[in-house]
Amino acid sequence: MFSHLYFFVGIFMGVAMKTRIRTLQKALPYYYFLVLFLTFAILVSSFCVYYLKNMRAIEYANLKNISKSVTASLEQEITSMSAVSMNIIYSNSIHSGIAYLAETNHSFQEIYARKQEIFNNMFDFIGLQPDISQVNIYPKNEKAVGTGFYTFQKDMKLSARPWYEDAVKKNGSRYMTAPAPLSHYMSPSPFSVDMDYIAFVRLYYDNAHQIEGAVEVLQSCSHFFSNIDETILINNNISISIIDNEGQMVYPFNAPDNSSSICFWQNFTQNSLSSGIVYLMEDNNGKKNAVIQATIPSVGWNIYISEPDSVISGTLAKSVLFFIFILILILILTLGICFMISNRILFPLHQLQETFESIHLDNLLSSNDSPKLPDSHYAEINALIDAFDHMYAKLNHSTTLMLQSREEEIKAKEIATQSLMKPHFLYNNLATIGIMAEENMNREIITLTENLSDYLRYTSTASASYVSIKDEFFYTQKYLLCMEARYKDRLFYSFSFGHTKQGIIVPKLIVQPLVENALKYAFYKTPPWILSISSYQDDSHWYISVQDNGVGFSDEMKKEVFSSLEKLKSTRDVSRLKIGGMGLANVYLRLLLMYGDSVIFQIQNNDADGACVTIGGNLQYEDNTAGI
Repeated sequence: MFSHLYFFVGIFMGVAMKTRIRTLQKALPYYYFLVLFLTFAILVSSFCVYYLKNMRAIEYANLKNISKSVTASLEQEITSMSAVSMNIIYSNSIHSGIAYLAETNHSFQEIYARKQEIFNNMFDFIGLQPDISQVNIYPKNEKAVGTGFYTFQKDMKLSARPWYEDAVKKNGSRYMTAPAPLSHYMSPSPFSVDMDYIAFVRLYYDNAHQIEGAVEVLQSCSHFFSNIDETILINNNISISIIDNEGQMVYPFNAPDNSSSICFWQNFTQNSLSSGIVYLMEDNNGKKNAVIQATIPSVGWNIYISEPDSVISGTLAKSVLFFIFILILILILTLGICFMISNRILFPLHQLQETFESIHLDNLLSSNDSPKLPDSHYAEINALIDAFDHMYAKLNHSTTLMLQSREEEIKAKEIATQSLMKPHFLYNNLATIGIMAEENMNREIITLTENLSDYLRYTSTASASYVSIKDEFFYTQKYLLCMEARYKDRLFYSFSFGHTKQGIIVPKLIVQPLVENALKYAFYKTPPWILSISSYQDDSHWYISVQDNGVGFSDEMKKEVFSSLEKLKSTRDVSRLKIGGMGLANVYLRLLLMYGDSVIFQIQNNDADGACVTIGGNLQYEDNTAGI
């Protein structure tokens, strides 16, 4: 029950936290709603805990009363059977009559009369306890007699009785057998229906303390356990099991070997339980049960009474549902009131928002007057309106100054930043590392991460816009090493400096976009994919060529590329570029901003397969011209 309640609370809180509240008009009611919800949830939880605790106390007291009632009823039945057996044991007339039957010098009429006297005396004792079904006497002279529902006199051997060995162990004390069909005691059964009976047996002794015989008192199980059956019928959620000191099931007396009752007591009898105390224990299915044990020491019986704890906690359902229904009604009403209050408080803010939206750059620069602002009854909102008025005046002044300056260098840096590697390059390398890790390629992972780290460090360093051609080629190689870890022997590449001096400086990250573009179109072709990166120079310019064995540029693609480059040349519009845009356009615009009309940018197809892109610019040198 509690888990369901807290699950509902968790769902609400998760939705409230994940939902992006964009306006105070929505946020305030939600927060009020959340506080009220949590408050009521705590109250309901506290009620459930208190109610469940009291319900358990009541149910535990009921289990104790049931235990006492069951124990008392069984002891009463056992006492009745014991009284009959004791009366017969101490009846001289019955025992003298049985001894008389063993004598052989009497006539048939005399023996018959003595039998009737024995039966009448036994029946008188049974009459004192009308619930007794049958009483049998098995003397050592083998002249067994019995009366009740079946009157007989037979020659039967005492030691042949099925309960004899167990009764001897009791040394004259009372002994109760486990329930068994009537045919187990009297074979053949005198009835067509072989019902279950339970027997009370007591041995009696002569003056020398030698076994002289045994008295067997039979009672039908349906009557003996009738009080327990009625108790279970009234309290249909409880289970009752009775186990004797030999570990045999006494009740339920008609349960199969794999019944739930047997599984039940086998689970609980493994624990040492104190009589009269209720324990909360798990059964074989992992479900909690309230269990109480009682004992009948005179016959060595243990009584186990249990009730599923879910029955106790289940009584909470109706009360909790009622509280949840009331909670929902109160929350809905509260939410509506909160929306009304928030609308009233935030109305000036809505007017202020409309003022914000009506402001455009044209009227910001053309007018020195402040826009019309709303009034509010709340000091905090008035402070916000005054701050906006002050900000508007400063914004008007700052915007005018900002539009008077040109920031070509800043735009160039933005383009350089946008021309960095695409995010999918990093994603692909991380995926490659994951696959290598699954295959335990530790050495390859170390190499790849070192190359990736070097390349990322190079791309993320913004201290210089120009680098040596040596460094540019070196870190382009780092990029290709990362790609090689993914594509392995399908990718081949080479670098060539030709007659280029390695101290020539070029724009940073000018080669990698061309290499990435070449790979993109080369991959449309079946491997191997071959790249050649080379550089050379003349008296006034440096040149870098990237050549691939891909599918080349179609006439339509060439037309599209040159059209895009012409628009960039005429407008030099930075806003036309974006991360993940066309790499050739990014490179061309950077070169155009850095070298002007002296920029070199050529695209052509090879005589065989693939294409070649050549870029270039004016020669410049760095002080340090150490080789790679």
